Amino acid sequence: VLDQPRQRVTFARDRRAPIAFPPVRGQGFGFRITGDTWTVAYVLDGTPAAAAGLRAGDRIVAIDGRAAAGTTRADHEAAMASKPATTLRVQRDGEPDRELLVPVVVLLP
Repeated sequence: VLDQPRQRVTFARDRRAPIAFPPVRGQGFGFRITGDTWTVAYVLDGTPAAAAGLRAGDRIVAIDGRAAAGTTRADHEAAMASKPATTLRVQRDGEPDRELLVPVVVLLP
């Protein structure tokens, strides 16, 4: 509904119809990219990332065997959309690199 005197638009829907959202796929962690460095910013409890042993502060150096440097966030999201899991090679202070298999699941149906 266009309400010109109040300069607003109101959208209405049939209240009986459910609001549908596409499922949200993910692994339960977030990261930040600074230059070519990918750093895990957080890991949600009870998610595949937590179960795999990923920790905040880990540096992601490779995703599915490809160097993280030069990879975009969109590349990572495309990999999650098309695979049941991704393999992350991470560095943790003072420890050898480790490879973690992190399943991709539907976080929000």
